[in-house]
Amino acid sequence: MNELLTHQRTETEIMDTRTPVLISGLPGRMATLVAKALAQDEHYNLLPIAMTSARHRRTSQTLGGNHRVNLVDYCPFDLGRGTIAVDYTTPQSAETNAISYTHLRIPFVMGTTGGDREAIENMVRNSEISAVIAPNMAIEVVELQDELQRLIETTPNAFQGWHMTIRESHQAAKRDVSGTARAFQVQLGRLGASLEGEIESIRDPEVQRQLGIQSVDGHAYHWITLTSPNGETREFTTAIEGRQPYVEGTLMAIRFLSRRMREGSHGVVFTMSDVIRDGREVTE
Repeated sequence: MNELLTHQRTETEIMDTRTPVLISGLPGRMATLVAKALAQDEHYNLLPIAMTSARHRRTSQTLGGNHRVNLVDYCPFDLGRGTIAVDYTTPQSAETNAISYTHLRIPFVMGTTGGDREAIENMVRNSEISAVIAPNMAIEVVELQDELQRLIETTPNAFQGWHMTIRESHQAAKRDVSGTARAFQVQLGRLGASLEGEIESIRDPEVQRQLGIQSVDGHAYHWITLTSPNGETREFTTAIEGRQPYVEGTLMAIRFLSRRMREGSHGVVFTMSDVIRDGREVTE
């Protein structure tokens, strides 16, 4: 009998160590992929309730096996301690959701692009929680951004007088201009380069196939060309096929934020650069 009670307590303790996660954005593709990964990972407790739009409220979604979640169009207010929200919604919903997260003290990982990012970050800074907010969760893209940041810090006028053109390609369902493309524009602007025209967004699947893109229903390509006053050119390219790199980055961000919250963090807006740096320090 005592052995049985000990076994039951051990099981409860194991269950209690899992990080509870609330998904926002089902049945969207990114939200669904992240939810399925969480449902299959013993380190997380995917909650049986998830946030959605008014269109899908009062429905449910099966995420493999017997894991089923009920969809609601509001942020639950009675979530357990330690819950992390993951937001893959729309630019229109992101700011509203951030109001709920900060008001209800739910730390969150936001991969949603667009919306008023400055307003969202200010909400976090004036709240009792912290968040990871990143327009791109793919590690290789973030590492390129980090390289540009180091260049900004060491050689701030590296591209003074240069012009840049930016093209980006994402799946047709993506409505807004790539947040990563805009981030590259800002970084290169700090290095002195100016954008010629507008960022070109490619959404036509046929054009994408002609460019050699294989996963037209889920990808992220960026082509950046820099031209100096004397005609010298430099090019940067990122090519992400499929969505798995974003899923892996999101899970890294959840682990990172969960640790930071246990340490008492609040009012801090973290980036994927913080997440990657922390991951390196943990493994060293």
